[in-house]
Amino acid sequence: MVPHADVDLRVGGLVRTSHDPDGRIGDPSTTTNRILAITPKRTFSLQLTETPEGFPFAGALEGTWYQITLDPLGKDQTLVRCEGHGFEGGPLGYAARAFVDRGNAWALEQLEKTVLARRARRS
Repeated sequence: MVPHADVDLRVGGLVRTSHDPDGRIGDPSTTTNRILAITPKRTFSLQLTETPEGFPFAGALEGTWYQITLDPLGKDQTLVRCEGHGFEGGPLGYAARAFVDRGNAWALEQLEKTVLARRARRS
């Protein structure tokens, strides 16, 4: 879902990504999240620790965290939920939350497309 990613998949590990096709991990386009918790095949939590240079609402977003929950629905189906926490109130916090919600909706759509494409290749 991103052209560059580096994942240290453990509690305390970092998930570093870049959406810039010409970027690289560690340059100013890098987003860094810290893994707060993992329950294998069920949940994981990430806290945003560093945003890319020039990222909208950076100050209001750094420190927020997400819990992603996977709920099996039956054969080959899983409900993926993404819950955000730690957003400040007021106009800036609400605007930051709306901005991130749009990005998360896009990411979930990309995940769905990827899963469906892989399923079609297996058939």
